This record gives sequence, C-alpha cells and structure tokens, in this order.
Amino acid sequence: MNMLPCNYAVVRFLPYPETEEFVCIGVVLLCPQASYFGYKLEPRRRDRVTGFFPELDPTIFIQGRRIFEQQ
Repeated sequence: MNMLPCNYAVVRFLPYPETEEFVCIGVVLLCPQASYFGYKLEPRRRDRVTGFFPELDPTIFIQGRRIFEQQ
C-alpha cells in the first residue's frame, strides 16, 4: 500500500458570518498524485444544523447543500 500526501478541508455551514458560528457538514479531499478529488457531505443530519441555529429556516441549509453538490 502506497502512502500519498493529500490535502483536505472541512466544509462548514456558516449562516451568519458576523457571529463566526458554524457547523461542520462535510469534508473535501484532494490527492494530486493520484488525480483524486472528492467530497462527502452529511446527507441526513439536518436536525444538527437546526439545533445550532433554531431561528434559521431549514430550507436555507437544504438549498445551500444542494447548490454545493451541483458545483
């Protein structure tokens, strides 16, 4: 098994930038030597986001996640 260096970034949902509060909802992985780029988003745990931001309309999060997945 070959070990290759990879870069990753955590995907954050930050509905109110002025408060700097966020919820981690996924991860992005890039491994140039293997020509790999992929990501994984939390598909079901919407209650986790609405628990952090109860005043937020859940459709905003749903639409934001959908837009990210279409890119």
